[in-house]
Parts: sequence; C-alpha cells; structure tokens
Amino acid sequence: MNSFDKIYWFRVTFGILTGLTAGLLGYLGPVQPGAERGVILAIAVYAITYYIGRYRIAKDIKENEVRKVITSGLGSYIILFLFTWILYNTLVSAGV
Repeated sequence: MNSFDKIYWFRVTFGILTGLTAGLLGYLGPVQPGAERGVILAIAVYAITYYIGRYRIAKDIKENEVRKVITSGLGSYIILFLFTWILYNTLVSAGV
C-alpha cells in the first residue's frame, strides 16, 4: 500500500469519526444553534489529517506531489462526514 492509499483510508476513517463526534457534541443540524461548529470541526480535523499525512505518512514524497496529499481522500472525507452526521442526527431525532 503506497502513501496516498494510506492517506485516503486515514481520511475515510476520520470522516466517519468526525461526523460521529459532531453529532455527539450536540451539533444537530442547521436549525439548531451551533450547527456551524460541526462544519468548523470538520475543517479543523481535515487540516490535522493534512499535517499528519504530509509529515508522518508521506514524508518522502516529491515536491510536485504535495498537492496530491491535499486532495487525496477529500471527496470521501466530506461525503462520509456528512453521511455520518446526518445519520446520527436522524437516529437521535427518531429516538432510536
């Protein structure tokens, strides 16, 4: 498994964990106060995953591949963050 595959799966995992964390912290949707904090949390965690990916996982990459570290797993991170957050909010609202 190369460095970019590791970064991808690292971000997939953190996308799920961040969505769950946003729900557990009470950021329960757009009509609730503090919902923007869930998005800020997601951006902050993504920035952390960039630094971990860049300086721990892919520390020996070429200079022209730095942009790939930024974009690797971005779409999956966003989709899984939103999916997990929405699923958590739906389950809490339904009383499951």
